[in-house]
Amino acid sequence: MEIKARVALSLPNTFYKVMLRYDTYQKATYDSYLVASLIKNAKTKKEAFDYIEEICGQGSLNSHFKRLYKEISEFTESQIDGIIENSLYPVTMMVSDHFKYYEMFNASRFRNKVFEGNLFDNQELLKQFMMPKDENSTFLDISFESEPGTTKRDVYDAIFSEERIVVNLDDNKFLPIDKEEFDKVYKGQSMNISAYPCEITSEITGGQWNALSQTVLNAMLKERFIFKDKDNNLGSIFNEYIKVTSVINVFGIYFFKESKYDFVKSNSARCEEAIEQLLSKGWINEYKTRSLVRILLAVSDETAKKVVEYVLNRKDSKELAEVGLSLIKNGFEKGWSKEALLSMKKFATPIHINYLYKIDNSLNYSIDELLQVDKNALSEADAIKVRTYITERENMINQMNMMVGEIMNSGVREKMKSLKTKDLVYKQLNDFIKESSAHLKKDYTSMTLEQLTVEYNGIKRIYEGAFQKIMERLTKEESKA
Repeated sequence: MEIKARVALSLPNTFYKVMLRYDTYQKATYDSYLVASLIKNAKTKKEAFDYIEEICGQGSLNSHFKRLYKEISEFTESQIDGIIENSLYPVTMMVSDHFKYYEMFNASRFRNKVFEGNLFDNQELLKQFMMPKDENSTFLDISFESEPGTTKRDVYDAIFSEERIVVNLDDNKFLPIDKEEFDKVYKGQSMNISAYPCEITSEITGGQWNALSQTVLNAMLKERFIFKDKDNNLGSIFNEYIKVTSVINVFGIYFFKESKYDFVKSNSARCEEAIEQLLSKGWINEYKTRSLVRILLAVSDETAKKVVEYVLNRKDSKELAEVGLSLIKNGFEKGWSKEALLSMKKFATPIHINYLYKIDNSLNYSIDELLQVDKNALSEADAIKVRTYITERENMINQMNMMVGEIMNSGVREKMKSLKTKDLVYKQLNDFIKESSAHLKKDYTSMTLEQLTVEYNGIKRIYEGAFQKIMERLTKEESKA
């Protein structure tokens, strides 16, 4: 029996800085080529310097070329020929790198790879990594500086069994460490596990295990919605998923494993269990509505109805009302409380009103809502309300059309131009006639009864007021004539 887990270890080590020197060649510059040619062709140093002064005078280039002359003159003849013939300028390069040696593993960690032993004793291997891979480079020497390495806490993969412990130092190189040495570097042993509310077993199952620390345990227990699940593990409900944590104690160490379950149908059993916890513990009143809607999509219609009804019996929620209306539209019509139906009605579309009415026709439906219901489904009393309403609307529209038609066809607009008194009554009728085309174009059928009543009263006020008074004046004027 064994377990692979992630553990936090503070591994002592020695830090080595490596410095390597080698000779190689760079592309020769024009000035180095010129000086090499001087050295090759001038008979004496004086002759070479005279030439430099001739072309440079006493400017800054004078000292530059002379310094370069001194440097190149110390090269071998073959190196000078290399500058002239192949533009290869000899240079000495120094590169540095570092590695760590872990004594308890007798292993070195260099460039994310693990090597057996101390690389300080394997300089040939370091040379292979650090020397450039070209034929023009020549190794000179290698030197080291060492100091105690940092022992900061870091996470490693480890495999535990009854026979041994092995740690992946890097690059999947698992190296053995005895239990006593492990105990010295493992930083998770001091634990108060008594507050953990679920079962702790020694059963190792598949998945990614991690060594449990007091910090991690405290964080688990501080999560907002935690419960003991059906398998006696620790469940946690989050806004986007459910997390289940298992804890085991093997080889004298506590390990934990976390599994996450999204709100999808394939995880419906987990989601059902989470809903039951939210309801039974009253957490549903604190849980985000948007997250609640998401988890309801993963549970049965019966459970979704239970949640929607629970919430809507206590408060209005547009999001949950829409879930309830969707359930009703899909055929889940029975057993709804009156409070939940009334709440859903506040957010219902015309098609939903039709469904709600079939379930319960006593939800104080307005006349506008009754007009959305299939007329064959209306109760006798509501059918009478609808017919009365429609008749009243039609009568009102007919009367408005009659009054406007009589005013427009009376010829009063031309006749009233002869009136000498143009008072407020005159102005009211004149303005109404100017706007008459707007009245004729209005779609009265789309208006509510309340809107029609406002229109009707406005037209009637002009018809029985300003229009009748102006017609009386015109009749008097005609009789005088």
